[in-house]
Amino acid sequence: LVCLGGYISEIQEIIRDYDFLGVCFDTNHLLKDTNEAFIRAVGSSITTLHVSDYDRIRDRHWMPGKGTIDWNEMIEGLYNAGYDGPFMFEIPHTHEGNITPGDIRRCWDGLLEDYSG
Repeated sequence: LVCLGGYISEIQEIIRDYDFLGVCFDTNHLLKDTNEAFIRAVGSSITTLHVSDYDRIRDRHWMPGKGTIDWNEMIEGLYNAGYDGPFMFEIPHTHEGNITPGDIRRCWDGLLEDYSG
């Protein structure tokens, strides 16, 4: 599965000539580049997030913490880039059973509690 804007160079090419464009950063779409490198490259253009975890083989939309993403590094990178937009979870309930809003809230609280920045 290949996603549009799934590489740093591709998203940079898409937004290069359009200062008004923002980037929706989907945290489980990068298969070649790392999320941390993506944030360093285009962080000031990120206007929203689709947050989920994955195995770096294909997009999985797992709850954060289940896959390979280093969430402390991600949160630190977003903070350093000045990101202040939504942290929107993209977790279809069919992927992991019946995910509830409470499960998502506990995950969010855990990410903040574990954050070492």
